[in-house]
Amino acid sequence: MEEKCEIKAYEQKEDGCLVTFGNGEQLFFSYDEFYKYSLFDIENGLSRSFESLMDSVYEDRAFSQGLREALKSRKTSGEIRKAIAKEIPEEPRERAIERLSEEQYIDDKRYAVSFVRKCAEEKLYALNMIRLQGKIKGLPEEAVEYAIEYLETDDRQTAQKALKKREKEEKQKKKELQTGKKENFNSKKEAMKKAQKLASYLGSKGFDFELIKELVNTENISEGDDYD
Repeated sequence: MEEKCEIKAYEQKEDGCLVTFGNGEQLFFSYDEFYKYSLFDIENGLSRSFESLMDSVYEDRAFSQGLREALKSRKTSGEIRKAIAKEIPEEPRERAIERLSEEQYIDDKRYAVSFVRKCAEEKLYALNMIRLQGKIKGLPEEAVEYAIEYLETDDRQTAQKALKKREKEEKQKKKELQTGKKENFNSKKEAMKKAQKLASYLGSKGFDFELIKELVNTENISEGDDYD
């Protein structure tokens, strides 16, 4: 039979009550918690253990804190987890996050689809980079993989888009900075220099070396393009 929780005394404060329990613990509760858990019943105490009481209190606190964050702006479960007070134990915290997900205040898969689309189509990241950024963002691995599969994200297509974008940007840059000075842009040295810069650009976005080597070579560099 579960041990009952004895309440020795309580002291009312401006924003809550300081409750003294039979085990010697003295803890502060909001008035909502005080009345919800009947912490005023000194005569009868509670028909549950102190540990069971605090487990429920911590879960409710975690849920309230997570809900506040979720209502401010759309967040991942990882971001909500970080926002919940550190003194709340892991088990009640995780139950609270599960409740927030069940009530659709958190939707990691939906968030991941939007996140992966932006990474692939706007930032032109490779899949490995997207996975890394998703982890940093606090998205579960399965949510990121779901989004990648749902959007049919492909490294080759993304890398080709990144190359076209880079070439367009550099052509515009060259046009704006051109002073009329004639240089030999068709030389092998210049072509190699451009290829190296394009390869470095793709590498910064996380693309695999073999794919970069395949897509970037002197034959793929347009004559007259300068990447200084």
